Amino acid sequence: MKNNRTAEIDLIERYIPSEFRRHIEKNFYGRITEKARFENLINDAEFRDDPVDHVGLFTDHGIVHVRNVAAQVHSLLDRINGVLIPERNRGRLEFMKGFGILTAYMHDIGMINFSYRGRKMHPEFASQYLFEESFDQYADLIWEENSSNVAWKILNLHTLGKIGGSPKTILREMLALAVCHSKSKIDVSLLNNLTSLRKRMQQIILTGLDYLFLIQQLEKVDSLPAPDDRIEKRSELETKIKYFKGEKGFPSAARFYGDLSGEAWNWMISDDAEVKELTLDVIDTIRALRCADALRQRGSVLKTSGGYEIFSSEDTANAIYALRNNDNSKLYLLEADVPLNAGEANISSSEIDWDCDLRISFHRGSFASAEATERAAYNAAVTINDIQADVISAFIRKELKGEDLVKSAYRIEILLEGAEDNSDFADLVRGQLEFFLKDKKVKVKSVSSLHKADIREVERYLAGEKYNIKKENTGRILKNLKKAGFKTEKIDIDNAFTDVTIIKLLAGDILLKAGSVPAFVYIPLGKGLRVIRTGGYLTVPSPAWIPIGNTGAIRGASRNADVVTKKDIRLLAIPKKIYLDYWNSTYSALEFIDEITGDIPKGEDE
Repeated sequence: MKNNRTAEIDLIERYIPSEFRRHIEKNFYGRITEKARFENLINDAEFRDDPVDHVGLFTDHGIVHVRNVAAQVHSLLDRINGVLIPERNRGRLEFMKGFGILTAYMHDIGMINFSYRGRKMHPEFASQYLFEESFDQYADLIWEENSSNVAWKILNLHTLGKIGGSPKTILREMLALAVCHSKSKIDVSLLNNLTSLRKRMQQIILTGLDYLFLIQQLEKVDSLPAPDDRIEKRSELETKIKYFKGEKGFPSAARFYGDLSGEAWNWMISDDAEVKELTLDVIDTIRALRCADALRQRGSVLKTSGGYEIFSSEDTANAIYALRNNDNSKLYLLEADVPLNAGEANISSSEIDWDCDLRISFHRGSFASAEATERAAYNAAVTINDIQADVISAFIRKELKGEDLVKSAYRIEILLEGAEDNSDFADLVRGQLEFFLKDKKVKVKSVSSLHKADIREVERYLAGEKYNIKKENTGRILKNLKKAGFKTEKIDIDNAFTDVTIIKLLAGDILLKAGSVPAFVYIPLGKGLRVIRTGGYLTVPSPAWIPIGNTGAIRGASRNADVVTKKDIRLLAIPKKIYLDYWNSTYSALEFIDEITGDIPKGEDE
C-alpha cells in the first residue's frame, strides 16, 4: 500500500513532468527548508533582531506545503464544480486540475528570499521567474509533454487564428497568474475585470522587483492611520523613487515581445467564444488555487519551513515553537503572542465541504483559565478570518450571463465544529469572529464536531440529503418514534432537525463499527439492520424507528457493537450535539409506569 507522500507525488505527476516537479522542489522549496534550518537562522541578522516576525518561523512554505496545496487544488475543483464555479465537463475539469497543479508549484517559489522585501514581493518573483532564461528548458518541457493539455489548447486556438502572439509565450503568461494567489497583491476585483488584471500583469513583468516594491509601498501610504505618518512616509518614499539607482525595468521579459504593452496577455480580453472559455477556465482555476493555499494543512501537523512544530500553550493560549538544532542535540521552546500561529496550531481541519461551506474544527476548547480560553477563541477567530478572506472572496464574481451557479460566494457559511472538551468553545469563537465580520454578509454557525468521527460516517453524512422539515413528513416520524418507546413530547422541533441528513445504505454496508467515536445517532426509517454486539452477546435485528448509537452518545463512550445492513435502507443521521441538545429525553419512574400501562395485557398484574 502506498503511503500518503507517494500517493501525493503520483497524483501530481499525472499532470506535470516529474523532471519539472523535482527541479522546482530542489531549487526552491527544498532551499526554503534548508535556509530555515536552525544553524542558518541564528546567523541571519534579521532573525536575531526579531525571530518571531521572521519568515523562518512562518508556517511551512517548503516541499510539504507545495505538495499539499497542489493536492488541495485537485480535490477542491471537484467540490466546487457546478456550485461555486459554472459546471465544467470532464475534459475542461481535467485541464483545470492540471493547470492548477502547475501554478501551485510556482506560487511560493519567491519565499526563497528571507528578507522583508523578499517575502513581500514573493508573488511577483514567481511571475518574473517564468520569463527568465533559466526557466526556458522547463517551459519547453511542459510544452513538449503537453502537460495537462495546456499546450494543445493554446496551439489549437492559435492555429485557428483565434489567439495571436507566440503560443509558448502565452503558456508563460498563463503560469505567471500564480501571482494571483495573493489577495494583498491581486484583489478579487481584478479577477473580475480582465482589462485591469492584464494591465497589472504587464506592470509586474515590466518593472524590477526593488523598484516595484517602492511603488507598492507608496500606493499603500494612505492606509496609515496617522496623518503625520502618511506625510512623512510619502515624502520618504517619493525621495527613494526619485533617486532610485537600481534596475527599474525587468529586461528578461522584453525578449518575448515587440510591443509588450500591446501584446502581453491579449488573450484575456479576446471576444472570441472559445478563447473566452479558456480564459474563464484559467481564472476559475486561480480562484481554486487561492482557496487551496488558504486551506493548507494546520493543527498537529503544523510546522515551520524548517520543520519546527508549532502548538498552543494550555496556560496562555500563545504560540509555542519547538526549535531544534540540526543534529537534534538541543531543543528550545520559544513562546510568543502571535495570534495567527496560535490559532493555526489549534485548528484541526479547515475544508470546503460538499455543500461548499467552510468547515472548521478545533483540537481543543479547554485551557487552564477562562482568560486563556478567551484568548484561544480570539486567536482562532483571527486565523479563521484570514482563511475566509481568501476562501470566500476568491469566489466573489460578476453575474455570469447564461451560467447558473448553485451557490454564490455570499451564501458560503462558516461552520465551526464544537470542541470535544468544551462544548462552548465554538460559540466563543463565533462571537469573536462575528466582530471581525460585522460589515460583511458572511454567516457563521456553530455545528457538531465531526473531526474525531469515523471518516466513512462523516463522508456519508456530508453526502446525505439535508432534512427538509417542510418536505418530509415530520409528524409521521415523531408518531413512529413514540410507538417505539421514544419520549417525543420534549423534542424541540424547531432545532431538532438542524444539520440532520437522510442517508441511504445498500445491503451489506456497515453503518458503524464497535470502538468508533459516537459522533452520530441514526434513526432507521425501515427494517434491515443487524446489531453485532461485543462482549459475547447475541447478534440481534434492529427494528425500524429504534435509534442506533444513542447510548454511546449519551454515555460519551466508544460504540460497543457493529451495525450492518441486511437490505437497502434509509436513515436519519443526527449529529451527536444536535441529538443531545434537542432530542434526548428520559422518563421519570411515574412517566415510565404511565407509558407502559397500555402495554400490559389485561389480568397479568392481578
